[in-house]
Amino acid sequence: MDTSKGQTLKEIQSSIESVEEARSKSGLTTEEKFTLEQVSLKLSNLEQMLIRKIEDDTISKLASDSKALMALSIQIEKSANSLESVCKSIAKATSVIETLIKAVSLGNKLIS
Repeated sequence: MDTSKGQTLKEIQSSIESVEEARSKSGLTTEEKFTLEQVSLKLSNLEQMLIRKIEDDTISKLASDSKALMALSIQIEKSANSLESVCKSIAKATSVIETLIKAVSLGNKLIS
């Protein structure tokens, strides 16, 4: 995860906690309650958008790494039959990563 995105996510989540704490206090006016609720909703929306962005970035990175692994596996397979078990292991890992990418992508589509 990009450090700045991770830090931003933590800041947003901290802000949500602060707003929710403020909303729980008694003695708030109707206008204050409404304003805090609007802030909470907007922060929650930002949080979800950032989480989806982080997931998308992770999927892209996994896809890129998976392709690179497959290319290396093919190269190893061509250059040395004695490394066949290593190739099979890499291919299996790549397959698992691709399944994860599909699952997360499907989950993102269902959430959106």
